[in-house]
Amino acid sequence: MPTGQSEPAKYTLPGEGQARVQDILKQLKADHYEGGIAIEPHVATVFHATDGQEPDWQQCYDSYVQYGHAMNKLIANIS
Repeated sequence: MPTGQSEPAKYTLPGEGQARVQDILKQLKADHYEGGIAIEPHVATVFHATDGQEPDWQQCYDSYVQYGHAMNKLIANIS
């Protein structure tokens, strides 16, 4: 259950946060969903870069790949 708006944002991998991603994926499977799934991993430095600061592009790439692997693991666990 979400703890409230007063806490600072915390960016996590699928299955680690409050969004109940695995429960949603289970329900999609139960409903025979056959569409696509888009991931939007806001876990890299590009999201937190300040004006004029160059993002760490390697960290952006690495976190996107890590996020994708975490999502694939969740999907595999419900298959």
